[in-house]
Amino acid sequence: MDNSCDCEAARANRDELPLSAEGWKTDGRDIGWVEATAIELAISWLTQCGWRNACIKIHCDNASVITSFWKGRSRNPPWNNSICRISLSLTAANLTINPTYVPSAINKADHLSRGLSGPESLRIEPCIIAPLELSSLIIEV
Repeated sequence: MDNSCDCEAARANRDELPLSAEGWKTDGRDIGWVEATAIELAISWLTQCGWRNACIKIHCDNASVITSFWKGRSRNPPWNNSICRISLSLTAANLTINPTYVPSAINKADHLSRGLSGPESLRIEPCIIAPLELSSLIIEV
């Protein structure tokens, strides 16, 4: 079984984020925070689907976010909040992650940042319950 997950938030110059136009780009939140949040939502999906006792490789095309996860901290407070929530979720499910940089050109999730969600049969189910801290910022797509 392949224990890997490809994450993508969006290109910094696009407005195709599944985030509320109001408020996400404030209080130090930036595209790096969006990438960290994509990882957080992936972990939420995995834990809510019952994943336990595993190590999961997370592919992400943002090297700064990957470095922050390996260090366990960032200079950016909103990223730190995301890292803390992820750590709590992982600990509760006895999961570990192996954040790995992957170039955008080979990131399987990169097409999502261009508004291409693919066939409905390949979309993840069930819908997840977003962390309370993010719920006001996320738009259901």
